[in-house]
Amino acid sequence: MAATKQLRDAWLIHIREIIEKNKIQENIRLTELRKEERERRILSTAEFWVNEIIPRLEELQNNSKVKMLWRMGIPPAVREEVWSKKMKNNLTISQEQFDEIRAIVEVARKQARKGNMSTYAGLEDSLRVFNKEIVVTFPNLKLFHEGAPLEQSLRDVIEIHLFYQKNHSIGYIPGTSFITAMFLLYMDEYDSLNCLQTLFHSHPFGSFLRGTHMQRRYEFFSDILNESLPLVGQHLKSLRISPDLYLKNWFRSFFTQILSVESATRVFDNFLLDGEIFLYRCALGLLNLLSSNIQNLDKIGCEELLMGPFEEFDETILFSSISSMKISKTKFSKFQQSVNSKA
Repeated sequence: MAATKQLRDAWLIHIREIIEKNKIQENIRLTELRKEERERRILSTAEFWVNEIIPRLEELQNNSKVKMLWRMGIPPAVREEVWSKKMKNNLTISQEQFDEIRAIVEVARKQARKGNMSTYAGLEDSLRVFNKEIVVTFPNLKLFHEGAPLEQSLRDVIEIHLFYQKNHSIGYIPGTSFITAMFLLYMDEYDSLNCLQTLFHSHPFGSFLRGTHMQRRYEFFSDILNESLPLVGQHLKSLRISPDLYLKNWFRSFFTQILSVESATRVFDNFLLDGEIFLYRCALGLLNLLSSNIQNLDKIGCEELLMGPFEEFDETILFSSISSMKISKTKFSKFQQSVNSKA
């Protein structure tokens, strides 16, 4: 009798494992189907972007239909043109300047190979940080590691960027390798550098990237976290985990360090449409998906979880969570005014 019960229990466990495995496989299949369907929808709008939206981008970007398409993700085929148009400003580096600085970088490299680092004076620490980060930049793509197709392009843009802003005493900001690599997936070195310079020196969010007004942003996020996800906010507060632990890495890399490339580029699409407020909504959306895990973890567990990565998150589910997170535009406007008044 006991042997029969043991056999029955063993079979029940086996059946449950099969059911669970089938559920996982079905979820994977449904995720792939959703991804394929979304990609088909985006690709089908490329012609509309080329013929209707891009020629009148400034005029139409506030149109409700255009916003809806934009939030789905800009078609990859037109992403370069849209990003370049949205990021263009009066600080744009000319092609001539770009070539001049690139020549300086080439000389610096030749001298460095001979043991003379004088041209890199003041940039040694920045290069050390960058050289550590490039190794972990989108490793799954196999495009930026040593000897890979885009490794040299990434090194060129980062070093030209460092030489160009040398007088600003900013140095290399962790996460910059990821942002630049994302640009290089859609545009050449010259346009990638200009997008990078725009983010750092003329976009309102540049103050965060340069390391100023960070605390004010963490405080604002704490407020909206407690409003939107009170249980998560209370639990993190009880563990003495403040937003600076995770928000710094999330924001300064535009989530490229923790999300899949596809999700991160869509985040950046939306950032260009809505501005900084979208980054806060994205952070809330992530915490919303992680809420049940967070509330069941101790301090060490939460800290490890919040470091990511979250590449396995289904993009449709992630952006659905983001869209459910609302932030008062009036409240955000007041916050921005307070930040800008201290700039």
